[in-house]
Amino acid sequence: MKKQKKLIFTATLTMSLFILATTASFFTTPRSWKFLYDEHQASADIAIVYIDDFSLSEEGLGRWQDWSREYYATVINNLSSAGAKVIGIDMLFDSKSQGISETALGTTLTSNSTAQGLADDLVTYLGENHPDDIALANAIESAGNVFLVKLPTKESISIISDSAKDAGYTNAALPQSETIYAVTGLDSFAKKIADYFAGTTLPIETTEENQMYINYTGGTGTYDYFSFYDIYSNNFDKNAVKDKIVLIGGGSISLQDHYMVPLGDLSMYGVEIQANAIQTILDQSFLKNTSTTQNAIIFFALALIATTTFMYLDIWAALAILILLSLAYYLGAETAFRKGLILDLTYPYPLLALSYTSSTLYRYFTEIQDRKALKSAFSHYVSKEVVEEIAKNPTALKLGGEQKNITAFFADIANFTGWSEGAKPEELVTQLNEYFSALSEIVMRNQGTVDKFEGDAIMAFWGAPLALENHAELACKTALECRYRLEELNNTWDRKINIRIGINSGPAVIGNIGSRDRFDYTAIGDNVNLAARLESINKFYATQIIISENTRRAIGNSFELRRVDLIRVKGKSEPIEIFELLAEKGKLPEKTLALLKEFDQAVDLYRAGSFAEAKNIFAKLLKEVDHDGPTQTYLTRIENLIATPPKNWNGIWTFTEK
Repeated sequence: MKKQKKLIFTATLTMSLFILATTASFFTTPRSWKFLYDEHQASADIAIVYIDDFSLSEEGLGRWQDWSREYYATVINNLSSAGAKVIGIDMLFDSKSQGISETALGTTLTSNSTAQGLADDLVTYLGENHPDDIALANAIESAGNVFLVKLPTKESISIISDSAKDAGYTNAALPQSETIYAVTGLDSFAKKIADYFAGTTLPIETTEENQMYINYTGGTGTYDYFSFYDIYSNNFDKNAVKDKIVLIGGGSISLQDHYMVPLGDLSMYGVEIQANAIQTILDQSFLKNTSTTQNAIIFFALALIATTTFMYLDIWAALAILILLSLAYYLGAETAFRKGLILDLTYPYPLLALSYTSSTLYRYFTEIQDRKALKSAFSHYVSKEVVEEIAKNPTALKLGGEQKNITAFFADIANFTGWSEGAKPEELVTQLNEYFSALSEIVMRNQGTVDKFEGDAIMAFWGAPLALENHAELACKTALECRYRLEELNNTWDRKINIRIGINSGPAVIGNIGSRDRFDYTAIGDNVNLAARLESINKFYATQIIISENTRRAIGNSFELRRVDLIRVKGKSEPIEIFELLAEKGKLPEKTLALLKEFDQAVDLYRAGSFAEAKNIFAKLLKEVDHDGPTQTYLTRIENLIATPPKNWNGIWTFTEK
């Protein structure tokens, strides 16, 4: 009887899993193959011209918003003269040029001796076609091989689009968090360029929605590339673009033309995504999904093998089979992917997991009671959130962890040794307990996890165990609330407490870390260490709350900040921008905001090596705000830099102590 029930359960579970997975895959086709890409040789026939940071700098061509379209015309002329076979411009010129540039205005003023001549020249810039647009259109028409992008509802203005060889569709504007797996297939920018370069109409593999999956060659920087400014200045190797496809597009974060791509956690500029799409067509290395029938056969085979195995083997042998089946399927998916066939990686693993879980529960149902006992025991000494995580996944109760995107927070009492001198032990402990209780309450109220107390320091983090999209914002809000609460407490204490807080955001390893007998749920990693370093960095600037550029990017414009410095902390080679967290947005008086702008100007001069000019502004600011820590730090530092001018100054200040 028991064997019959077990057999019926096995057959029922197999069919249930098969139907569930097949039905789910029929209605949705999640893109789950981001880890299957392997790097392969980028085409030597494709080169990219990036509008990079240098091109946008004062030493280059200045702000992109101020660019004349004559810049593009010059670049096209130079590429055409160098023998580029195809030129693709990954940007829209969907509005007419306006006004007159400073250069053109200067030329007009100096080249006309009469008022009438000056008026005639100025009227030209107000005519139907702006001279800058005419110059770009002429360059495109003269080259004869320029392709533009367009959208279903938008394209470049007619004078420019009519001059191009052709224009092809590109993906509509997407959020930068969107992972780009595919581009428009037929009649696309990539397809038209590939066909022109090949001299024939190439076949293409697309989905029912006319999307072509991109077979990425590798991460960013894979293709040969040049700076827009170098091409504009005609300062480049002409042979490097001769007979090639040359794509022009954004190559600076400031242009906001970069997107996530399915290569781990990498982002890529839009123009390089186009390059990968073009190579996919040229190489005919297309990717396509398995059919519904193929998926059904795979799901049934997996459900049958897995459920039969899990129901009749002991728990550890079944677990080993689960791992082997998972690994075998993944290796099979890798092999198929290299041949252009995309096996579903979304549903087979839940299918296997459900099969294993259901089989195990059927045979070992009493383990539910064990989980209740486990939850009851741990609720006495870990947070409620951690208890819930353990209850959902008891196997997590072991050494190890996972990487999550978090914001780490370190708070420390400034000059703790001096503060505690002469205090009675019982008074010291009472005040510290009151201090820690106040800060902990604020952390937990703002959905943070209090990690640990170390002496007079408190460590917390946001984003684990529960994921939070606004973890950086919550950490900054907590820091300000801690400062306000401490001001209230100091009004009641004889011994005043001043704190320093450091905040940084980024990936960290989260989990149970320690020995086999004793471990803690905590966060570790470089980003956690940096938060601790930033807490200590406060003392060099006499500030209270320092956040990193990582956190600055994550919080957007939610808070009032002061850009403090570009530093390299001890033991690290990469510099990082740091900011002082001052208040919530809109909470600072206008005078303070004006002084912050002057401070920012002084920092720019300092980084540019204009120490004397920077010193003058800092000195002026110190008269306005006496005892301002960062200002005093800069004045002292600049005095030393003027006395001993540095070699190869880059604006980065390296700390040699923690």
